[in-house]
Amino acid sequence: MSKQEPVLQILLKGGRADEHRISIDSLTDLLKKVQLCVKRVGLSLVGKSAEAKPGRIKGDVEAACSLEVVAINPGSFGVALALSPDQEPETTLFGTKEPLGQEAVAKFVEGVALLGQETPKLVNEFDYGVLASLRDAAKVLNRGYTSVEFLSQRRGRRPAKAVLDARVARRVEDNISGPIKSAVVVKGTLREVDLEKQSCRIYPSAGGKYIQCAFEELFLPLMKELLDSYVSASGEATHREADGRIRELRIKDIERLDLEALPLFPQVDAKPKTGRELLRALRASGLVGIWKDRDAIGDSSTFARKLRKRAQTRTEE
Repeated sequence: MSKQEPVLQILLKGGRADEHRISIDSLTDLLKKVQLCVKRVGLSLVGKSAEAKPGRIKGDVEAACSLEVVAINPGSFGVALALSPDQEPETTLFGTKEPLGQEAVAKFVEGVALLGQETPKLVNEFDYGVLASLRDAAKVLNRGYTSVEFLSQRRGRRPAKAVLDARVARRVEDNISGPIKSAVVVKGTLREVDLEKQSCRIYPSAGGKYIQCAFEELFLPLMKELLDSYVSASGEATHREADGRIRELRIKDIERLDLEALPLFPQVDAKPKTGRELLRALRASGLVGIWKDRDAIGDSSTFARKLRKRAQTRTEE
């Protein structure tokens, strides 16, 4: 196979793609998540998920599964991807073996195709890491596109095709959340991620005390990516007997929510450290300007002096 011959073609349909246009943000987000899917499938193929820390992309697998854009295709907006030029077929005692990257691409397309069947199937290589990345890739459908087509090409074989559409996206979500549908769901800002202790805190958007969380090694790359983002996390929760509040949430799934869902003034249980932070907190609390629409109040400074005098009088009584 020529070094520049594509191993994977991606075609977007619907919306602006039919006008041969796509936003840079949409394209880069999609390509980044597809690349991550291929790398994580590659990890499963070589059986390294159990050797190193689960979900962590090993250097050799990353290099073997790295894809490069080699062409922009005509028609609805599409791109062609090829393996790095350094990836050559491997010769063994049993013959010539395809490069790992090409195997990973083929298995990725096969997995998406099986999820799109009338009776969907989940391939073994589609672990949580792959499914979570595929779910993120499917978010491009929320931007007006109707589907993403994948076409893998292998030496001496017919091209394989798969379509990522709304139905497949729902099935991906079902495979992620199915086992934990009864779990507690928490939404807020992810902060204070400790990768060594595998812990973090989520500050609810409605205010109040943070929620202490714990996660498995599988989530390490994702936690670094989601730090300071507005997220939705679900998992098994333990509660305090005294008041029923969550003592700790053991995260089983977590994803970034759309920016529109981020509250204008997220409440965080932390004391202001500077005058600017204090002013911002006061404005967010609604205390600033609280009297501005009160007709019974004239000059605010005069009214404040009256209140202070009245309070002092009550204290003396």
